[in-house]
Amino acid sequence: MKGAAWILIGVWAVLAAQLAESAEVDVTWQYHGVGGRAGGHDADGNWSPVSYSLQGPNPVSGSASAQFLNENDVWVPTYVESSAGDFSVEAIDGSWWTFTGSYALARSEYVFRPLESELPLHFTGQVEMHSFENEVSFELYDEESSVLIDAQTWTTDWWYPLQIDWLGEYTVDPTREYRLIMRARVAPGDHPCVTSLLEVDLTPEPAAALVMLVGLMLFRRRG
Repeated sequence: MKGAAWILIGVWAVLAAQLAESAEVDVTWQYHGVGGRAGGHDADGNWSPVSYSLQGPNPVSGSASAQFLNENDVWVPTYVESSAGDFSVEAIDGSWWTFTGSYALARSEYVFRPLESELPLHFTGQVEMHSFENEVSFELYDEESSVLIDAQTWTTDWWYPLQIDWLGEYTVDPTREYRLIMRARVAPGDHPCVTSLLEVDLTPEPAAALVMLVGLMLFRRRG
């Protein structure tokens, strides 16, 4: 039993350390949306893409696939997918051909109240390969005044992925609400099989409280 207790304490310590590195917020509203199109043709060779579009207050994901008749009169599969929610947006093109007219989008919005006057936003992710309109971005607003506090967009013109590891540090008012918008997009042009991903380290208030409660219970049990 003592060994199990020490394992639980170790897990709690790791979670607590992760929380210390992320901003704690009280999320009051959130909305997510995804959409995309897999370029393709019907059996007669007519343009017939397959699309999807989903949105709502909970995390969402969607995908579409089709068959594309390329310039060599060869049928090739096209596939796109995207997801939004849990402080992450991702758009993927899994097609093995270029210039298929496919694309995938993901967007998340959060309205939140920070718990402290310092708001560190640590963004990670990637924009994969040189292609058309592959990018990720975020915008941070003061919700009450609609003033744009910061905005960043990441894309790449190179033939290798752009890795994102970016920290923004903001002085905020815990009595005010703020809006964070995150976006991801892929639209394969001269390179297929690409991914755009953006994540941010934010901890909703209930999760932080839960970790504190578990820690308190563990130490009481040891005592």
